[in-house]
Amino acid sequence: MTPYLDLIEQDPGFKSYCYPPSYDFSNHELKMKFILNKINLQNTHGSCKNPVFTKSGDEFIGLIGLEPFKFENNDYFEIGFRLLEKYWGNGYALEFTKALLDEFKLRRPEVSISALAHIGNFTSQKCLNKLGFKPVKEFLHNEEIHIWYSLKNKIEEVLYPIVD
Repeated sequence: MTPYLDLIEQDPGFKSYCYPPSYDFSNHELKMKFILNKINLQNTHGSCKNPVFTKSGDEFIGLIGLEPFKFENNDYFEIGFRLLEKYWGNGYALEFTKALLDEFKLRRPEVSISALAHIGNFTSQKCLNKLGFKPVKEFLHNEEIHIWYSLKNKIEEVLYPIVD
């Protein structure tokens, strides 16, 4: 996984909506800490953000997965997709995330699935809307405004119109 972390470290687009230190791989210790965290999440919760590749399997695209996330004292699984910039706009996030959600809902139907998107990341917002997520509220995350999304069937309050 280390060569893929090097690609992430060098890609400014990948990090454009990420906040340090979540994707800081500037030294070996930080890379190992990230890898061990992913192994721990997989072992503990059965899910984490994993590397994804083109269908031919020869090109690393980014990281996509579900990870535990605590929000307003509730536990959720948050879906996240982080792609290298050269793969943006090709439908990869939508395709991989839809398949992941379909599989995860079968394995863990009792789990609430959520997502968050930076207020300025309209492409991610559009992808989440296409997947059936509903925008619930704005909140501060790492000192930046984000929108909280839920895949629940019943939402009390929706603050934003769906972006098409």
